[in-house]
Amino acid sequence: MSSIDNRAVVDFVQSLGSPSSSGTISANTVPDKVSRRELLARINIEEATLLAEGRPWYEIKASLLQESDKAFIKDLSGMSDQYDILIPHPEDRAHLPPEGYHTFYINQLEMGLRFPIPRFIQSLCDHLCVCPSQLTPNSYSSLLGLGILLKYYQAPLSLHLIYNMTQIRQKDVGKFFIRLKSEYGFIKGNPTSHKGWMSRYFFVRRNVREGIAWYCDMSWVEKPTKRVLPPPVQEYDPIPFIKDACTKCFNARDLIREDLLCHFGFSRKGVAVEGDLGIVFTSFSVLLPFLLSSISLTICSFLYSRKNHEIPPARSLQEEEI
Repeated sequence: MSSIDNRAVVDFVQSLGSPSSSGTISANTVPDKVSRRELLARINIEEATLLAEGRPWYEIKASLLQESDKAFIKDLSGMSDQYDILIPHPEDRAHLPPEGYHTFYINQLEMGLRFPIPRFIQSLCDHLCVCPSQLTPNSYSSLLGLGILLKYYQAPLSLHLIYNMTQIRQKDVGKFFIRLKSEYGFIKGNPTSHKGWMSRYFFVRRNVREGIAWYCDMSWVEKPTKRVLPPPVQEYDPIPFIKDACTKCFNARDLIREDLLCHFGFSRKGVAVEGDLGIVFTSFSVLLPFLLSSISLTICSFLYSRKNHEIPPARSLQEEEI
């Protein structure tokens, strides 16, 4: 992380006695020399020692993925050959990937993340100054579910709209959860937990020669940063969308179906939607008995939020920690 003494962490990792993925030893060395059971036992002992020392989670958790998981990762993520996947060694840590690589988690993929990372998510991360790899799995299902609904309602995926409808919470040092604000509670159904997800990470490198770019800073941080929004690219009245969406309840897992991710441009795996799109959405949206007054309160809340984020000239950009 940018504000952590990385030198101390690196020295500690190297003191464990085996080379990491950034070293010169082949990825097949560890599995060839130690059984899986012995390796897991060693990891458990090391993690227990680090936990007893009061180390933060990202210094404790080793990845439990294996080389055989690469094919699953590539298939689920929709990565092209323009990306390289590296499975971490037991001594690697999520916040210290090898040079040129970035950390992601299997559970993020299971909750809808596909590569390339949708631009609107990267724009939000860039504005908040957080790395996409630091978002919890449910952050992706919440953001992608919202993105799919906005596209279905033909609304723009503007930073202003996404920012004003979501909130970021720090789950732990270096771990963030982005979700819809409580007044926009029309997306439900995220898992209450993802057991063991912090031990299911891998490293990804993009092929710069192919022109693929990260559209946000990929450096890890301890805390997000709240900044003044830049001027909107286009004007949009969100009230019709909010008024209609707030009368329904959508299940997050339904919204991030692969066919819908593909249809709305958040996945490139080429899965087609079967049947009429309107019927598809109607089938998994449940009408809620909200009174018109409650909808009006929601709309008023949005307008108040938007009013309080009026944009000063760009030269007066200010920053503050959330």
